[in-house]
Amino acid sequence: MEFDRRAIGRTKEAVTINDALDKIKIALDKHYKAILEKDGYVTADKLRDTYLGKEIKENTVLQQNIIVFY
Repeated sequence: MEFDRRAIGRTKEAVTINDALDKIKIALDKHYKAILEKDGYVTADKLRDTYLGKEIKENTVLQQNIIVFY
């Protein structure tokens, strides 16, 4: 799915907005590919949460053992 809504023109404000949009798109693409590789599918909720840093980190075996030990 491709959205091509961008600020029109070459004013400083338009360039700043378009640069920010490009960075967001690149970050979303990166997160999308990582989720797809990890889980085999992507949902809008997963992509949103990962992009916003709300991703739930799974405990590793070592972390779980340390928790149980204490």
